[in-house]
Amino acid sequence: MGTFERGRRLVVRGAVAAVAAGLMLGSMAVPAFAQGKWMSGEYHTHTGMSKDATEGYMGLQNSLAAAFRNQAVLAALQASSPNSHVDAIKYGQPYDYLFFADHLRRSSTDMTKGGGDYSTPFYKAVQEQQKSLAEALTTTYQGKIVYSGFEWDMPGLDHASVGLIQSDSDEVPYEGIHEFEWKYAHATDGDDATWAFDNNGAAEQAMWGDRLGDSDVQHAYEGAAWIAEHYPDSYLLPNHPSRHGYSGGGAVTIENLRRLNDAAPNNVFGFEGMPGNQMSGSKRGELPESFAGADKDIAQTGGVWDAMLSEGRHFWNFANADFHFKVSSNGQYSSGYWPSEYARNYTYVNDAEGDGYDVHDVVDGLRSGNSFSTYGDIIDALDFTAVSNGKTATMGGTLEATASDPITITVRFRVPVKNNYQKIGTTDTGIAASGTPQVDHIDLIRGSVTGKVDESAYGSTANTDAKIVKTFSKEELGQPDQDGYYTVTFTDTADHAVYYRLRGVSTNAVDENGDPVADAQFDDVSDPSTRMDDINDQNYAHYSFYANPIFVNASASDTLYEQVKANLQQAVDAFDAADAKAYSAASFAAWKQAVDEARALLAQGAPDRDALTAALDKVTAAQKALAPAESGKPGTGGGTGNGGGTGADTKKPVAVSGNGKKGNLPQTGDDAGGAVATVALAGGALVVAGIAARKRLSANGK
Repeated sequence: MGTFERGRRLVVRGAVAAVAAGLMLGSMAVPAFAQGKWMSGEYHTHTGMSKDATEGYMGLQNSLAAAFRNQAVLAALQASSPNSHVDAIKYGQPYDYLFFADHLRRSSTDMTKGGGDYSTPFYKAVQEQQKSLAEALTTTYQGKIVYSGFEWDMPGLDHASVGLIQSDSDEVPYEGIHEFEWKYAHATDGDDATWAFDNNGAAEQAMWGDRLGDSDVQHAYEGAAWIAEHYPDSYLLPNHPSRHGYSGGGAVTIENLRRLNDAAPNNVFGFEGMPGNQMSGSKRGELPESFAGADKDIAQTGGVWDAMLSEGRHFWNFANADFHFKVSSNGQYSSGYWPSEYARNYTYVNDAEGDGYDVHDVVDGLRSGNSFSTYGDIIDALDFTAVSNGKTATMGGTLEATASDPITITVRFRVPVKNNYQKIGTTDTGIAASGTPQVDHIDLIRGSVTGKVDESAYGSTANTDAKIVKTFSKEELGQPDQDGYYTVTFTDTADHAVYYRLRGVSTNAVDENGDPVADAQFDDVSDPSTRMDDINDQNYAHYSFYANPIFVNASASDTLYEQVKANLQQAVDAFDAADAKAYSAASFAAWKQAVDEARALLAQGAPDRDALTAALDKVTAAQKALAPAESGKPGTGGGTGNGGGTGADTKKPVAVSGNGKKGNLPQTGDDAGGAVATVALAGGALVVAGIAARKRLSANGK
């Protein structure tokens, strides 16, 4: 990728980051090349590279076949390995993306099956994995997005899925993984023993110093900060957060989550609130408690996730398979479902550069929060929006509303006809599992946004007042429309900053707070076949989906709207004060046309803010494109006063500052608060200029 391509990627990512930070407030027009679509997939699944995924059918090609629905491979696998149970994978769409997360530990380089010699450092083994992936992606799975991340044993904490991503390349950065593995992978328990490195790590010790993969939680925060500094486009997302409870070794508390997010907010932008290993015999999802499959951190209203959101943190929920194997060859153990079989993330992904979707686009989609996650194919499409005064926001977005004005929340979703439920054995469990997905009810949860808490309160969830404000019962959901969608609405009032999040559950079993009841556990059932049937039937009887939140800011008046409207009026005034003779006839006519359209818009009284923004962009672009009149050939048109020509007696164009007053543009060191809207509104023009520059470079053969 050339210098300009890298620059263009970073410009677009800067715009995305600004939106995420709330600076653009939804006003920036989407660049023409940023076309988007919904994709599905996950970022946490294992292959035989991982020492705890050693079944013979755990080859890389089989995981790809399951995720992307290669039925020929799956049929051959089922015939040779009946306990793989891949014949259950019949319904739902293939994944669009799949990110691997094999353990950042001593690994196997045998990509054909589970097992092998687990004595290779991960950074070497992942290179072999990439070779196998490269061949598959250029032949069988063209158009699919696959990436090799890893699962990190965070010092002092449980696991996190990590993908180190270079800003200017889609290539996996092996040397970056090499350095991170040396510094931060567990070394004291033999999982990533120093002896596995060449010469006992003499070269690594000389380059990077001591290993820090111990039990000191500060080294987890340092590892997050290292990623943010060296690979800012990367992701670091804690897995199954409550697996070890909230105290003791391996526990991931809300304080840990807050500090990880503080250390790398652009990278630690969420967690796996809907963990995999849903067939685990040690408890569903390997959690002490699960609730319709989900982690307590998201299932408990007013708990960990709500406390994070009430701070205003853009911290999202995701689901994964965490697949190691389904049923062991000896029939004694079970672990989880294959990729695409049971758990799934639906992510809205933009083609940021207009040249095809890539790993950067998917991660940016995950980072945006515009996603929802499912178990058991409970739904396969969702529109979750908040609307006020003609402005709209969706998942991960922020709606700018005026205090006391109504907000309409709309939930529109589709339930597929079938899911992948299939009996494991022959036990009559008495559990009402079904291959027909259903939504029994939907909960709309609201919490106040009051800002970040003091570090002294990082261990507490007391900052949130989140509660279920509306439960749509099965009767209220009614019947689907002709396109198969159910639609419900809820009207609220914007009197302070809040967020709304959404949950759907397959059964009506709830506790006194309206949250799903804890799942039954079957770890005490001694007969393996019975235990697996109990677990599987429970999973397809009690399951859920979660949607990421919509934030709402409420102000006494819509100050940004008024600012944009004032800026557009000033742009029109600047035209009225201009000297038409100073410009070429064609450029002045283009400016006049843009201004006339703006006048008509302003005459409407209360036009939509997006329309105002687009008009301001158009007038500004036309003004910037003014060409001076040729010597002796004055331009034509109306208007007198300040012009933009180059003659000695011609005044300079009037500058408009970000605070809406005529004068000098803000300088470095100025209070730039009032200029935020102006900078944001210029984003579209910057992107357009970037496209033009790229065309010029292409024309010059660069």
